[in-house]
Amino acid sequence: FDLAKGAVIRGIITMASTGMPLAYNAVNIKLFAPGDSTDAVSEQFVFTGADGSYEIFYGKTGTFVVGASHPYMGSGYYDGSKTFAGATPITISSPTDIIDSVNIAIYAPETPPVPFPTKKGSMITGNVTKEGTSEHVGFVLVVAFDTADTSVAGIGITGLANLFMKPGAVGMPDYFIAGLDSGSYYVMAVDLINGLSREFYSESSTPDGATPVQVAANDTVGGIDFTLGMGASIAGSVKDAQGNPVSALVLAFKVDTSKTWDPFFTNLDFGFDSTDASGNYQITGLYGGDYIVRTVTMSEQGIMWLDEWYPNVYDLFDAMQAQLVGVPHEGAVGGIDFQLEPASAILGTTQNSDGEPIHDVDWMMLFDANTGKLRFGIFTYIDETTGEYVIAKIPAGDYKIYAFISPSENEEYYSQYYNGAQTFDQATVVTVQPASQTTGIDFVFEKTGVVQGFVKLNAQTAVGADTLYEFPVVLFDATTGMFAGAAKVQFPGGYRIKGVIPGTYKIAAIPVTPPFATTYFGGGTSFDDANSSTVTVATGQVVDADIVLASATGAIEGTVTDEDTGNPINKVLVLAYDATGHIAGAGISGFDIANEQPLPTPGKYQILGLPTGSYYVRTFSLFALLDALNNLQFGEEFNPLELLGGGMPGMSVEPKFYGDEWYDNIPVGLPHIDRDLILRFIQNLRYEEMAVMPLFDPPAAGATAVNVTDGSTTSGIDFALTATTISPQQNPFTGVENSGTAAPSRFELLQSYPNPVPRNALTNGVTITYRLPVQAAVTVEIYNLLGQRVATLVSALQKPGVHHLMWNGKDNSGRLVPNGIYFYSVKAGPKFRAMRKLVVLR
Repeated sequence: FDLAKGAVIRGIITMASTGMPLAYNAVNIKLFAPGDSTDAVSEQFVFTGADGSYEIFYGKTGTFVVGASHPYMGSGYYDGSKTFAGATPITISSPTDIIDSVNIAIYAPETPPVPFPTKKGSMITGNVTKEGTSEHVGFVLVVAFDTADTSVAGIGITGLANLFMKPGAVGMPDYFIAGLDSGSYYVMAVDLINGLSREFYSESSTPDGATPVQVAANDTVGGIDFTLGMGASIAGSVKDAQGNPVSALVLAFKVDTSKTWDPFFTNLDFGFDSTDASGNYQITGLYGGDYIVRTVTMSEQGIMWLDEWYPNVYDLFDAMQAQLVGVPHEGAVGGIDFQLEPASAILGTTQNSDGEPIHDVDWMMLFDANTGKLRFGIFTYIDETTGEYVIAKIPAGDYKIYAFISPSENEEYYSQYYNGAQTFDQATVVTVQPASQTTGIDFVFEKTGVVQGFVKLNAQTAVGADTLYEFPVVLFDATTGMFAGAAKVQFPGGYRIKGVIPGTYKIAAIPVTPPFATTYFGGGTSFDDANSSTVTVATGQVVDADIVLASATGAIEGTVTDEDTGNPINKVLVLAYDATGHIAGAGISGFDIANEQPLPTPGKYQILGLPTGSYYVRTFSLFALLDALNNLQFGEEFNPLELLGGGMPGMSVEPKFYGDEWYDNIPVGLPHIDRDLILRFIQNLRYEEMAVMPLFDPPAAGATAVNVTDGSTTSGIDFALTATTISPQQNPFTGVENSGTAAPSRFELLQSYPNPVPRNALTNGVTITYRLPVQAAVTVEIYNLLGQRVATLVSALQKPGVHHLMWNGKDNSGRLVPNGIYFYSVKAGPKFRAMRKLVVLR
């Protein structure tokens, strides 16, 4: 279908009392048949522009009366009429008509409306004005806090409507906070865009001086008014190296260095201002405290400037390296001056091998070639028509560029580094000189391929019994073994894996239903089976690969329990792998996959359809949470604000997390995380839940192989998982090296404390605890999110026992590490390897 939008009707909406435009307001535009004011033939909500302009579309022809209404301001009709009877009709002759100047004046209602929601409870109302004037202020957030526990009880916001009317013209307050219980409340007004200070009722700049507002049941308390002043300020200039003014927006963000919880959110604050003709700025309305300041500029006379945090910190995500600007409460700080440099740029094209522009590239990602860090705060533009792109506002340096294509089941091209590389190490370095343009950095994209075929049951299956479907067929890279794609078998038995990058692969059908075994294209039952054939996919090629399922009746079974309580744990995915780390089968604790019903024994799992061989078995407890989220439903009364209180409406499970294990008692460590792994994971999201399943996971050192004979069951492969928590708990440890207690029964790495790590904790140290059942050579190291080693804390032979060590948050060079996610790794003896996460927040 080629559908037209319909006739265009547009005009200006003004307030009849003042003639001023009703700007930035939601207005209901209605079309009526002449003589019938009760039933509109079209009703469209629009948001007016800065000049009060609106535009609607209507697909039918005829004569119509056009009216507009605002829930509080009133209503009116074209052309200038207050009533339906006096309105001037318009005529639409064709769906392609454009009818301009359909201007409507809004008249205030004779009786001021009750502008409040029909929400039960009490209400607080009032006005917000600017100090020294009678000007009402729009976009001010007004928050009511319960004095009993300082929780947020309600929120209101002043609208822009009063900016275009005389104060009190409609007889309504600037804000209302509805749905309150009877009680006592602190009320705070926070300006969002006007550069005015926050205030607590009544006329207090701090919570300590606030006056509580007493509210009775089903009552309305009016007159809770605020007069906002200029508050604290930061001032300075933005100029180039020659002293010429630069046009810029300057932003200030408050940084809470105390890391203490403030229920009134006074530790959250920001402000902004634009430079004047001389390059000067003054950011007002600040509360006071420590701030970081950044410029935001646009192209000016052909020059793009290199934006920075004050002073000379360019990357947007390096904010914590910026100098803190201390601002006294209601005080002023000047001299925060910027000297900006012209930025550099990279230009090129995104085309296919035929020289045609492609339209699928969503983001040109720029990485520092030396550190691997992704650059933020740059400007990227891609012309979808020509395929030309520009990466601007970057400093001089060496870079690697990644053209990112959003994951999609139907994607025709694949993401890549410059010159077609798939990994960071293989990518070509692009060198950028100061204040220059680096051109000719052109990307040539090859089309992805498709692997498709049918999964056939064995010859012994009776006709009509081939109803097995909805199980995965997985693509593994034949060289690295890594997951490369997946699809589910459809009802007729067919599968199709799209978006396959040219290369060589092995394909596995994983039915997880007896008596069928995981079977590779070619007939093998494991990745390294000689019968597991490879397929080579060329650019744009469709490869057919049918798989005939092998039969096997071997099985592994056991239980999954909570180590602390001994209680069974249901919905834990238990996977069996071959020696190369590729999935051979799976079961779910407490659930019968084959019959899709609970098992009679809670916590019990069964992995069926295994041929004779040795397998490595591990748990994947995150499956329970994924299943809960997948089935999560929100009712009609769901309020997203409830999530702020920590609740999860509609979710029937309490998320409890467990540390996964390989059999027997070997913790599942974190993979080596680098940018290529992260990018590959994002690309694989088109395969939905299969992207996060550990379908390929080489067994951990020390994992015990489980032997299976076809036709028999290997029992007693049990797991006792240790519960972990997300929030930090009280530290149960003494902080003394080696507790002197009896030797633990097994190797174990515990969660560090505190986590997240606040600034004051780095003064005293972060406690890392691990247990050694025997004397062992121990190495303890800290890694960043890119897998780079930051610090080595221990490298020594240690006695059995519980060991505690303190990390002061510094790297091997003695410098405090920046904020972020880190991993601490413990290696003990020849087999034990474990890793956990900690977060540094300063």
